[in-house]
Amino acid sequence: RQAQPLAGNFDQVVEVVSHSRDVHLAVVDAEDNFKGLISFEEIRGVLFREGLTNIVNASELAHEDVPRLSPRDSLEHAISLFDESGSSSLPVLDDQDSGKLVGILDQRSVLRMYHHRGRTSDST
Repeated sequence: RQAQPLAGNFDQVVEVVSHSRDVHLAVVDAEDNFKGLISFEEIRGVLFREGLTNIVNASELAHEDVPRLSPRDSLEHAISLFDESGSSSLPVLDDQDSGKLVGILDQRSVLRMYHHRGRTSDST
């Protein structure tokens, strides 16, 4: 699915979260280069701590060391990365070298696709 990228302060993070059903949010820089993922746990940890919301920005909350996918990667490779990392969301970058964010693949979507493929192949 298309990502809802963040590049700003914590107020922007809260605004995006309030309109999102995503478990993880992508952080990008001014050129849309992927900088990391923020989970709801990190957001909650800051949201209720007095004084932090004014000084924390999106990039400070982001985890940079996350597995990444390319649009050319197979669903099998994505499933393998989900299993290895334990993450429920993986960023998809247009090219591993450029770092431009294309979207975020979530584990539920992959499982739905496999379930749908299984039903389609069973009926043929």
